[in-house]
Amino acid sequence: MAYSRYSPFLGAPDVRMGALELVDWGFTMSRFLIAALLAAVASPVMAATDFTGTSVTASLLFPDTSTTYAGPATATVGGGIEFEQGTFSPAQGSLDIGTNTLTYFANVGAVYSTASFNGFRVDFDRAIASVSFLGGKTPTGFSFSGNSVFLNVSGQGYDSSDFTSLSITAVPEPAAWAMMIGGFGLIGAASRRRLRSSVTYA
Repeated sequence: MAYSRYSPFLGAPDVRMGALELVDWGFTMSRFLIAALLAAVASPVMAATDFTGTSVTASLLFPDTSTTYAGPATATVGGGIEFEQGTFSPAQGSLDIGTNTLTYFANVGAVYSTASFNGFRVDFDRAIASVSFLGGKTPTGFSFSGNSVFLNVSGQGYDSSDFTSLSITAVPEPAAWAMMIGGFGLIGAASRRRLRSSVTYA
């Protein structure tokens, strides 16, 4: 027995396709479906780490993490600088929240007083999984706790063009975990599926 591939234009068989070729075609389609499912599974993870459109609150803390010196101020993450120069006076720096980044721009030359903590606390709308240094001037320190990120610039001297950027990864929300688990289940099912046909001859 053999199979026929039909032309969508002529409505009639135009190429003979044997069972072995059909198996290979099925395997190709299986790989395509797996790739599509992988992309679908990755989407919730990417969405979980994208802060665009969410509300964030920032404060200047000094001389320790329990003392608010200026702020808090609240903004919605989007295009442009969320916390402009002067928001946390006397500190003249500004804070920009990106898709998954936090960047401090000095704007003016300044030396931050040395203390247990002299810097910023930024509260996000979800728990933080990790924070890492991304680029620019190395800060005195940075950390996170719950949904808060702390950027310490105590004792640092910044030129007007200096900046410090951190990469932030959020913990996926329960709905995202459910979508990922379901997606991996579908991938497992698709990877086991094979099109089997017996080879006979006309």
